Amino acid sequence: MKYLRSTNIAINDSDIDALESEHSISFPKAYREFMKQHNGGIPESDHPLMEVGLFYAIADVPSSLSSAIYERSEDHLIPFGETSNEDELCFDF
Repeated sequence: MKYLRSTNIAINDSDIDALESEHSISFPKAYREFMKQHNGGIPESDHPLMEVGLFYAIADVPSSLSSAIYERSEDHLIPFGETSNEDELCFDF
């Protein structure tokens, strides 16, 4: 994706499958494809998505998807990113 600084940490279906299994969730197909291509990232400031602060990565990084899911596990919201104001962006399961 142009205008997205990715984590540069490659992942594949088995990485996503493991995370889904660990948390008993299923991500939408389009999100799985986005993660396989970018594995999270930060939109560049001149992009219309600049209100998005970051997309969480499936990796051992400070903004990891797994740690964000653990923090929200009881309310059925699955975070996948943050706004530039640090509000979470979530899937509602």
